[in-house]
Amino acid sequence: TIAAQTGNGKVTQDFTLNSVPVGDSYDLEINKAGHTTYRLTGIPVEEDMALSALKLLSGDVNGDDKINVSDQNAILGNGTYNLSVSEAAVKLADVNGDDKVNVSDINVVLSSDYYNKGAIEITYSKGD
Repeated sequence: TIAAQTGNGKVTQDFTLNSVPVGDSYDLEINKAGHTTYRLTGIPVEEDMALSALKLLSGDVNGDDKINVSDQNAILGNGTYNLSVSEAAVKLADVNGDDKVNVSDINVVLSSDYYNKGAIEITYSKGD
């Protein structure tokens, strides 16, 4: 699980897994509050391998692993919209990490890169 960070909320985090036997395969799940889950299953382990950067999608305000109208409604809800994060009833409604809950957060949720997206799931098979 990746911790939150101040500012724009973007976090770059590197992980190293030591003593993982070559030849076995593993599953990896990455979580960050307010984002959809990223799942990789059946990852074949090779000597000195690395996975490229993975991007979690922000905007899952209600935590159901989907970005949709429910998240938009959570942002617009009483006690949240047009407030600072410290005042907002729903802290995760600050989707873009600017410390304010406003139309900018709605725009992220409604953008075609995010809206109607859910958990990202990739399954490896032999030959991938």
